[in-house]
Amino acid sequence: MRKPVNILRRDDGATAAEFAMVLPLLILFLFGIIDVGRYMWTLNQVEKATQMGARMAVVTNMVPGASQPRTTG
Repeated sequence: MRKPVNILRRDDGATAAEFAMVLPLLILFLFGIIDVGRYMWTLNQVEKATQMGARMAVVTNMVPGASQPRTTG
């Protein structure tokens, strides 16, 4: 039979216990990076859509024939 003092000094499961404490933080950090990346991607899409809409509004004639005055005769 082992002495109780020897059982308290054993460190067989120390690595597993440390890993169990650190793993949730690593997962949280990883998903945080992914979430910020998706947020930046969405901001970029919104900015690009605004640029394309503004360019289309400037380049195209929205009301055809409205900029030319009518001539009689």
